[in-house]
Amino acid sequence: MIFIKFVLIFCSNFHQPKTLFYEKHFCPPKYKKLGKSGFLPLLLVLITMNSLLTSCVQEPEAPRLEPNASDQLAKVKSWFEENKTNLRLPERGSNFRTESQELILPFFEKEPDWDQFHHYYFPDGREVFEVSLENATKYFPTSMLDSFPDRDPAELVIQNILFVKHPTQERFDPLIARYYPDGVDEIEEFAGISYGSIPLLWSGRLELFTYDERFFVGFRILEGELDHSYQYQVHEGDKKLDYSRFDIRCTITYYPVGYKTCAGGTCHTTIERMVGVTSCSGSSGINSGGNYGFPSGGGPSSTGGATDGNGTCSSCYDPPQVPAPSPNLRIQIDKSFSDNAYLNCILGKLQLTKFVERLALFDGTIPNGRNVILKVGEVPKRPGQMTAANAETSDDLGPYHIQITINKDRVNLSSLELARIILHEIVHAELFVANFHKGGSSIDGNFEANFNTYIQRHYGEGNSVVHHNYMAENIVNKMATTLSLIHSNLGKQQFLNHPETKMVFQNGFDSNFYKGLAWKGLHSTDMWKYNLPERNSFEQYQDLANAALSNDCN
Repeated sequence: MIFIKFVLIFCSNFHQPKTLFYEKHFCPPKYKKLGKSGFLPLLLVLITMNSLLTSCVQEPEAPRLEPNASDQLAKVKSWFEENKTNLRLPERGSNFRTESQELILPFFEKEPDWDQFHHYYFPDGREVFEVSLENATKYFPTSMLDSFPDRDPAELVIQNILFVKHPTQERFDPLIARYYPDGVDEIEEFAGISYGSIPLLWSGRLELFTYDERFFVGFRILEGELDHSYQYQVHEGDKKLDYSRFDIRCTITYYPVGYKTCAGGTCHTTIERMVGVTSCSGSSGINSGGNYGFPSGGGPSSTGGATDGNGTCSSCYDPPQVPAPSPNLRIQIDKSFSDNAYLNCILGKLQLTKFVERLALFDGTIPNGRNVILKVGEVPKRPGQMTAANAETSDDLGPYHIQITINKDRVNLSSLELARIILHEIVHAELFVANFHKGGSSIDGNFEANFNTYIQRHYGEGNSVVHHNYMAENIVNKMATTLSLIHSNLGKQQFLNHPETKMVFQNGFDSNFYKGLAWKGLHSTDMWKYNLPERNSFEQYQDLANAALSNDCN
């Protein structure tokens, strides 16, 4: 009887749709069509053949990396070996630049270590393989000598080659990425950092060069966040360049810059000169929209300088445009959401917090380059539910079309409760994207290893179970802190003056109220059910939230 009960529980709900709130059941389609008459014979077979006990359980939800990633990397390697002699900017053409105009480091042959790579996508969908360069030759700014006086800075530089898939042609335009840490606390191994995933709290510089070592663009990173971008231009005497036509967020400063090269245990200065450094925070007249292209005549290159005449040369080198390093999530706010002033106000408070700022970039209504859409709509009642959910997050359309739908019948809930719902769903979206990219997450410095623990622990139980248990044990306190920070702008004083609040907090307000609120939506997790001593208090706080929170948003 115990065995029969287990099978009935495990394989009873075959028709639940793939949404975040409903587990995916991994039984083969042939079993999904079985009615009651068909299920009993199957059950008898299972009873007599223990080897079939797990026959309707597929592999757990594996890393969301495409199954052909290794095959694709092999294509990149093959393409590189075939075309690497052509990967130089031409000496004539629209991309022609001379050493007197820009910073160019001496060229060295590139030797990718194909066993070490990151695989991710730019927000516009272009596939990227970032591969470690195993060369003994490394470049680093001479300023690193002051930061690491007792170490060889070359040992601390991570030097990779990015292969960016061309959007229409079968080619992979490369760039060289170099990561320069600010200090000993920022030293990273290859696995810990990539252009697609800057570690939380990492500070340093990330510089991109073309394949033939022409300076492309640099980024100053402070505690995991992009502070500004910068470009170099050789400075001649006292000549000052006129940047008045550019965005006021761009400034230019002049100072000597030097690079050293280290190879075979010896180092020497390779290039040193006075440069003008153009630093831009946000978008600017140089790099509009946060995309960075190799300069040619003052603007980003469009077709490259070496093509077959019609821009279709698959072996020619055209440095690709790249986005700025940014949070994993790019969220498009749908008109159904933006037209609601109340929801917009609540979202605005969330965006002011560091947690949400690091988590997502809100791009308004950009038609391309987003992976999440935030909207208001109908959320139907699903089988097995008493009522429809407050919201749903779905990746049915893939990692670049994740949809967060706030239930249109819940938009009049209290402001702090709606903030909790929106925050909860954004975290779900981040988990979908970060797990797909395998490039880390701003919410967890060791995301992949930690998240895989939950995938293995909840083998075959679906996204809802994996996500919620991960959130319960890793994110709920961060969510609580975020809610506590914005409550003062969402009717906190009115809440404190409410009779129910005064009755619950007779000895003064307890900030654990926000932890209790953050636990809403996580009642099905192992921690809530089995290992949460504060559960009774949290349930009381959740009841209080329903009774006393207001609809204020200042």
